[in-house]
Amino acid sequence: MHLAILMFQIKIGMNNMMMNQSSDIKNYTRGGQITLHNLRMFIQITNKVTLMAFIIFLICFIAVAWFFTTDYEWYIANQYLWSMIIPFF
Repeated sequence: MHLAILMFQIKIGMNNMMMNQSSDIKNYTRGGQITLHNLRMFIQITNKVTLMAFIIFLICFIAVAWFFTTDYEWYIANQYLWSMIIPFF
């Protein structure tokens, strides 16, 4: 009788060990998936924030250039750009 109980306990111990190893592998895999998911979400958010910051910077730059540039400076810039573009045609 004691041998049957001992064999049963060994079998249960082996099953628990296999379940722990399986559980460790599942946790390792799940942890990797969660880590990669978090990294991808961080990169996605960073890209969106960077794009919005660039758009806001561009709008502010154009607004400052528009309000603080005189008509003569716009004329000179226009003439310079046309003098650089026309020779290529």
